Amino acid sequence: MAHAREAAETGPVARKIIQALPFLVLIWLLVSVVGPWKDLYKTVFHALVIPATLVTWRYAIGLRVLRDPFIRVVGVFCIYVGISTFLVGPGSLANDLKILRWGVESFFSVIALWICVECLRDAPALWGRLFLGACVVGAGLGFLFWDGGRVEGLGALSHPIQGTSILLAYLAMGCFLLTQSVPRWRWEDCLLIFLGCSSVASFAFLSQSRGPILAFCIYFFVLLPFATGRNLKLTVSLLVLVLILSGAVIEWHEGLDSFLNGLIERGDSKRLEIWKGYLLFPPDSLFLGYGAGTEPEQMHAAAEFWRPNNYIVTHAHNLWLGTYAETGIIGVLFLVAIFGMLTWVAVTRAREWGEIAGLLGIIGLVLMLTFTDEHTLVLSMKPIWLFAWLPMVLVWQWTREPISRDIHERH
Repeated sequence: MAHAREAAETGPVARKIIQALPFLVLIWLLVSVVGPWKDLYKTVFHALVIPATLVTWRYAIGLRVLRDPFIRVVGVFCIYVGISTFLVGPGSLANDLKILRWGVESFFSVIALWICVECLRDAPALWGRLFLGACVVGAGLGFLFWDGGRVEGLGALSHPIQGTSILLAYLAMGCFLLTQSVPRWRWEDCLLIFLGCSSVASFAFLSQSRGPILAFCIYFFVLLPFATGRNLKLTVSLLVLVLILSGAVIEWHEGLDSFLNGLIERGDSKRLEIWKGYLLFPPDSLFLGYGAGTEPEQMHAAAEFWRPNNYIVTHAHNLWLGTYAETGIIGVLFLVAIFGMLTWVAVTRAREWGEIAGLLGIIGLVLMLTFTDEHTLVLSMKPIWLFAWLPMVLVWQWTREPISRDIHERH
């Protein structure tokens, strides 16, 4: 591991902690899909990963992380969100202080992910298999405890929408790391990819979460084939088999017609009306927004549109609208800068078309998963860290400098 080599002259305790970081990251990822309590993964991250990250930062990384352009943009964004909320909006002082704490926590957590992802870069095939294995285990446990309603998993997968989003992100990262690291797929890898795709597909459809279902379909049938298209016959066979298995699961559970009718009958879950309120009743300060410490019921739309029409709004259900409402046009520009940087490095630094397609597929998946749910990237440790920040940091770190693809030398 790169960290261990750089830290060769440090003390024995620090060396052991640095060498243990990949194992601690693995524990964190596994707990996110198998944890008996939904918040256990947060405890593991703060209690184990963060301290090991700080040691690694101190003895093996140094100021290099603070010179990174992505970290700098994210840092300024977090500072802006944490401070601007005190300047505008009717939010309480307690909420404003909470947002300031979240901004600090978000910045240091992104640094932690930046350092943790370096563990993946020395062994991408291994970590790709681990991500795919997490998909199979997480979805499998969800089916094991399924009561016939909307399927939910354990740990961070306990919410149908967010759980499906996490599995989709793990699937995308796993497929990318594995397919970009091995020159030829072995039958074991083909089987693992098939099981991962089938498990996530079944979980997504039975979760009945339409946003993640649509995101899965676009990713699986459009983005993934471009990223793995070096063996077209094998890729098409994989798509067909997963489609057949997913259809069989739906037909067994309730029938395809009943499944589709159920999705249609639920309508848009009032998403359009929620978004309409944010657009029709903007904050007083278009550039600064309402302030991230302002609750939706304190916004203009609550009194003028949502409340009179009996709409209960807890958040924007859209990352871009939520960022616009809370932090204004300036906050949206930060999002544009972050996703723009990721897209730019994916297109300009990748070495082949399959790699470009895989990186853009991960970015596109994050955009899709945050289009009909969530409202901000700056908050305490939540599931969005697993299906937004983690894959975003992976894209950036993968392109930051050349990575060895010869897994035979690594393992």
